[in-house]
Amino acid sequence: MLSQHEIFGENQPVEVDDIRLWVWGTIVGCDAPDGYSSRHDTHPNCTDAEYCAHLYQEYGQDFVKYLNSEFVVILYDPDGGEITICTDRLGTRPVFYTITDERELVFSTQLQTLPEYPSVKPSFEDRYLYEFFSFERAIGTRTPISNVEKLPPASITTVDIESGDYQTNVYWRPEYQPVDRPYSYFVQEFADIFKQAVIDRTQDDANYGVLLSGGIDSRIILAAMDSSVTGHHMNEWMNQEAELAKKISNKTGNEFDFLQRDVDYQEKALGENPAQMNFVSSFDQGQATNFRDEISEKSDVIMSGLYSDVLYQHQYTPTKSFEIPVLGEQITLPMVRNVDSIDDYRQLLMDGQYTRPKKSIPAEFFEAEEPLAHVLKDEIFRDGNGIVSHGVKYPSATELIRCSYYYPITNSWSYFFHQSLIQMQPFRNPFLDIRLLDLQHKLPIKYHARTNIVNDALCELSSELANIPHANNGISPSSPFLVRHFGSYAYKFNQRYLGRRKDPSEPHHTNGSWTDDNELIRLTNFIPQTINQNENLIQNCDQLQLNEVWNIYEEHMDGEDRRTELYPLATFLQMPITKRILESSNEAKNTQSS
Repeated sequence: MLSQHEIFGENQPVEVDDIRLWVWGTIVGCDAPDGYSSRHDTHPNCTDAEYCAHLYQEYGQDFVKYLNSEFVVILYDPDGGEITICTDRLGTRPVFYTITDERELVFSTQLQTLPEYPSVKPSFEDRYLYEFFSFERAIGTRTPISNVEKLPPASITTVDIESGDYQTNVYWRPEYQPVDRPYSYFVQEFADIFKQAVIDRTQDDANYGVLLSGGIDSRIILAAMDSSVTGHHMNEWMNQEAELAKKISNKTGNEFDFLQRDVDYQEKALGENPAQMNFVSSFDQGQATNFRDEISEKSDVIMSGLYSDVLYQHQYTPTKSFEIPVLGEQITLPMVRNVDSIDDYRQLLMDGQYTRPKKSIPAEFFEAEEPLAHVLKDEIFRDGNGIVSHGVKYPSATELIRCSYYYPITNSWSYFFHQSLIQMQPFRNPFLDIRLLDLQHKLPIKYHARTNIVNDALCELSSELANIPHANNGISPSSPFLVRHFGSYAYKFNQRYLGRRKDPSEPHHTNGSWTDDNELIRLTNFIPQTINQNENLIQNCDQLQLNEVWNIYEEHMDGEDRRTELYPLATFLQMPITKRILESSNEAKNTQSS
């Protein structure tokens, strides 16, 4: 299990009942059949591994099912000749594995390290590489490397060391069980649980930092914290979003730390990030990697509101919409769209429902052996009492459509943001608390499109912070839902056509948190340089079409937005495993021809 930081390092393994136990992650509590207990209430002086050892003695191997919140646990039984690998509910720390020809199971939390084992001979799997280029991630348990998969989320996998045989049991799946209670009940419950989730994650004697924006995801963390914190905000300039983030930080009496990106930031990210990547996300999602030193200088532990939008604000819930040509975008209505079949879900994937906007699906520079639609038909199917998508089972189409983006969490195209943070330094995300997940699955679907429980919980926790406008719409979170929802489109219209904003000094500068990467590509040379430097790799890959790659780049330079094709390609070309596989394949071809 690989990590680049040493803060809060533990002596591992811990031995208990002749079992050796390792933990990578953050364990804050135990939701056992006899009730929930906070680790800091029952075992305040224990490390994560020591705490798990106590729970193992009490509940046996089942203790893993009750853990809150993000982890990989490994149990080694030398007498029984078994290793057990356990993942958390959402698979937030994926484990990659392969079975060698000698029946050896080789596993790692970093896919690209597997070939370091002599018996692992990697090659590309056409259909999953196609999905990576089309969706910016490999879905479910699949990976683009032949015979390499991820362990399922919420799973316990026991391996017989001698034979290499293994058995995987999944102990949890998301399942909607709506409770008929007023919406106000869920808001109060969410606020109370979230407050406790933050407290549980800030018990160490450490300096805490929050990745702060002008939105509500990070703002609610400040509202729930009782201790001081540094608000780290990343941006190109002190724009409208940065000013709001500073205002939020000042309102809570906390330090504001402005981390300024320069024009070379993404080029440096492309040089560093791909070596750590697992075919999930593009390199640009390592949003904070080049601020590692600056952040760690002020904060021992970093916190973030990642996944608040997809877990609780229903960002990818299919809704009804219509288009206003003058805005050039779809206007969503606060009404859930009737999508309830496997075919509907496959079409949502093909339409880009779960990807970045304006993504070309399928990837145009990839010459696949079979159409992407055929791949999805093979990979998503009904199986007994559920539906399987890419090796992960869901109870019904409801959970498939509404939960597949976060179960497992590596189904998120932005996952590398999370991965890079847990590699940088101790990282805590209160939105991944299992008590909040359980509450979310009780919220009736009728509320999914016409409420925002995170927004409303913020209002419960801090009226002061709720009165500060949201960066995306200029409207305070304390305003009524419909005002916020439709007001965001009026705000965009004002920004775009009436000039009611600060004018960015550079074309790639925005008034939000993130770079306009489409303009950055036109302004800089790092993408064509990457293609030029790797033309041999592209030509060695049977599926990649070099002429089409250059055509897409030229179309981008002529004004089309092709960033979401160029960035995954650049990531792929810079990954060490790509060079390893393609150069090895080319050598084999040359040997055969001679």
